[in-house]
Amino acid sequence: MSKFIIEDVIEEFMDEDSIEQDIHQHPISWGIALLIVTPPLVAALLQMDDPRTDSALDSLGPLQPIVGSVMALMLQTQFIVAPIACFALAHRRHLAPAVLVAMGSSAIILTIDNFTEITDAMWGPVIAAVCLAPFVIVLRNKRTQLNPGRSRQVWATLMATSILMFAVATLVPAVASYGEAEACATGTLTVDAECVDEWSTYGWASIGLVVAAIGWAWPRGKHIIEEIADDIIEAAT
Repeated sequence: MSKFIIEDVIEEFMDEDSIEQDIHQHPISWGIALLIVTPPLVAALLQMDDPRTDSALDSLGPLQPIVGSVMALMLQTQFIVAPIACFALAHRRHLAPAVLVAMGSSAIILTIDNFTEITDAMWGPVIAAVCLAPFVIVLRNKRTQLNPGRSRQVWATLMATSILMFAVATLVPAVASYGEAEACATGTLTVDAECVDEWSTYGWASIGLVVAAIGWAWPRGKHIIEEIADDIIEAAT
């Protein structure tokens, strides 16, 4: 059921006339959003381990090191840059570029799956929660930025779905990684397998906290996002 909800919402959001009009009104904001999302998205889709040396960019000639470095930097900092950019864009009421950043960054981080590799195991859950907070605040502030109606419903659904995806890519593995590194350590080179499995379950259970935060930010959409969350967890486990 949630699949059809998302398809309908995306179709409404991607209406050509409204997108074209918004691009003309806020060209700089759209440029910033595309700059944040496009380089790491290309790297993720091409499955580049290190964009600075990947052969896929050989055709760029002398520009390869520069483009590759930008891609690598954006991949490593996506989980920090995207929430800040989304909050800043939404604060200026440039909501379409803001949701583009939220959607794009969530998909990128979910694809590359490197959050636990670039964050400390002990602080990973805290960092993930801090990075999620700007997205939730943006969703909460929708009341003062959009008039009630179809457009607000569409925007809020996309934003809430992006938050869920971001949490699956950051908070879930961070909680599991914390358990493996801190709670399940046996003092040797091995870890307690049952403990690791238990903390993996805790990781997925943390989605419940995210759903509660989304419900606080968007009370009327709680039933929609609960259904989407159930489908995401069912597909991933």
